[in-house]
Order: sequence, then C-alpha cells, then structure tokens
Amino acid sequence: MSTLAGDTLLQTSDDCPHAYERHSVEDIQKGQVPYLFGGERKPSCRHCSSGATWSNFCRYDNTLPGNPACGADRKKWLIDGFLERGFHDILTITPCDLFPLVKGRTIWVVGDSQSLDLNKALQCFLHEFWDLKLSNATDKFPALAPTINQLRSAVCSDLAENTRICYLRADQPHTVSDLVLPILSIAGTPDDLVILNVGLHYTPDYPSELGKIATAFTKQRGKLPHLLWMDTPPQHFHTDFGEYPRDSSKPPFNCWYVGKADNKDPMTLSKDHQLTTLDPKYQHVADGGWRNIIARPLMLSAGIPVLQIWNESMLLWNYHRDNGAGWECTHYCFPSAPQVWVYHLLRKLQELNWV
Repeated sequence: MSTLAGDTLLQTSDDCPHAYERHSVEDIQKGQVPYLFGGERKPSCRHCSSGATWSNFCRYDNTLPGNPACGADRKKWLIDGFLERGFHDILTITPCDLFPLVKGRTIWVVGDSQSLDLNKALQCFLHEFWDLKLSNATDKFPALAPTINQLRSAVCSDLAENTRICYLRADQPHTVSDLVLPILSIAGTPDDLVILNVGLHYTPDYPSELGKIATAFTKQRGKLPHLLWMDTPPQHFHTDFGEYPRDSSKPPFNCWYVGKADNKDPMTLSKDHQLTTLDPKYQHVADGGWRNIIARPLMLSAGIPVLQIWNESMLLWNYHRDNGAGWECTHYCFPSAPQVWVYHLLRKLQELNWV
C-alpha cells in the first residue's frame, strides 16, 4: 500500500519491513537515481553511510577500488535510454516490490559467473534487508559440507523475516545434476526458488545434460524448490554474433554491437522488449542466440518457466567491464544488464504467483 508523507508517495506494506518513497518519472528526469541502479534509499537508509564493503559496492561508484561500476556517464546514458524508450517501470520500482515475493524463502541462485552477477544485483537491491555479512553455505547446512565443499563457491546472505539468498557455483550441467540437486533435495524446501543458468561453458552434451536436469526437477516437483531457468546472456565480442573469439585471444577486447562487422545495427528492441531483425543472418540472434534456442523449448516442455533476459541485454554492448586484465565483453558493469535481470525476475515472479 502507499501513504502520503508530506507531498511524497511512501510505499509501505505489512509484507515489507522497510518503507520507500516511490520515485516518479519526473523525479528520475530531474536526476534522481533509481533504487535498482544504486540510488540512495529514501526517506532513510540503513546502510548507505556504514562504510561496509557491500554498502560501498552497492552504490556502484567506480571511484572505489575494485568496484565493477559503469561510472556516472554510462549510468546516466542507461537511465536516459530507458526514459527515451518509455521503459519507465524499471526506473520506479522499489525493493518492497520484490521482497514480498521472496519473503520467507531461500533464493538459490545457481550457475556460473553470470549468475553470480545476478546474485550480487539481487543482494544490492535488497541490501537494507540483511547485515551485509556473507557466510559459507556449510555454516548453514553443516551436514552437507562434503558435497558443498566440492563446489567452487557456495555463500549465503540472511535477510529479514527468514529470507535468504544463496549462490551455488555451477559452470556445467553435470555439476547441477551431481552436486546441486543433492544439496537442494535436503537444504531446499518446495517453497524456495532456484534461478538456474549454465550456458556459457558449453559442451557437446549440453542438450542431453539439460534434459537430465529438467527431468529431475519434473519428477521431484513438489519436493524440490520451484525452478526458474534463466537465459544465457549475450556476449559482445568483435565477432559476427558476439561470441568469444575462436582464436581464444586474451583481453583487452573491443566490445561491439552485433552487426557492427557489417557496418550496421540489425537489431531493433520494441517497447514490449521484443527483439527483431530484418536481416536473416541475425535471425537466430533475435530469437535468443543458439544456447537459448536449445534451452528454452526444452525447459518449457518440462513445465519449467524461463526468465528471458536476452533481449534487453543484447543492446547493452557498451556496458561491459574491465576484469582486471583489460576490457572483456562477457561480464557487465554495474548497474546495467544484471539490474535489468532483477527487474525481469520481479515481473516473472509476479506473473507466476508462486505462493
């Protein structure tokens, strides 16, 4: 619900332990930074001036050492682009739009480094809801330590009202089948949510391995957590379709929009987030890229919903980051694509109404 505090619309809810002023489009046009993009929480902010590592990170300030932030200019370009397109919804949401949808659950973010970025974006959007201290998943589930310790990373953050976000690193589908599923079968509950993607580290067995995951979740539906498959995000290397160069060259790279090699921009993104092309050469890109063309129908046929984040990410070719060894064109700076993924997650959860 919303109440008036002075002349300001204040979003409050029995399902949300914090209150937020909902920004208007006019506020954003005047320079207010959206909450999703690291804007200061209003009317008050629990952690903004704490100096804690996560508090600093979630400001997306590229003057801070090691912060993969986009910088003030690119942040402004991003916001201005959404304003110009009429994509206002993403600019005015508050953390209290998302929290009631996940309250009392564990959100299991499972996947490679792209999923890790989604995890960080989620933690930042909800950063007032936790104490900004990460813990190893083995601390939460000590009986599962032998299995958890085989993962490259497994960390959790405890949020308000028995809510938790846990990230489990899995680069390959077989890691999900062999390690993650056994963990979820014990540590997870049917009310929990799994957001899964394993796509970048492709192997020839990818379709059959994904099929095994889908079958396992289907057979144990009602026992395992809800599963939401997330698109593999696009890359923007200077190749025909943005894929990592076949010569396995090393950074720094020049990131380009798909089609730049043909001296044109063949992609058009509509207000309803649909990607279209007039060039048949790029039709598979407009359709989601070959990894998602494999994964989407496989998951949907098993009754597993898909979080489609490819389209909005495709045009963010100039929002990649320096990974410490130079510019690279896989991972995105903050705020950009990972925050867009959070927005689409929020809307997908509203659509699915998993209560």
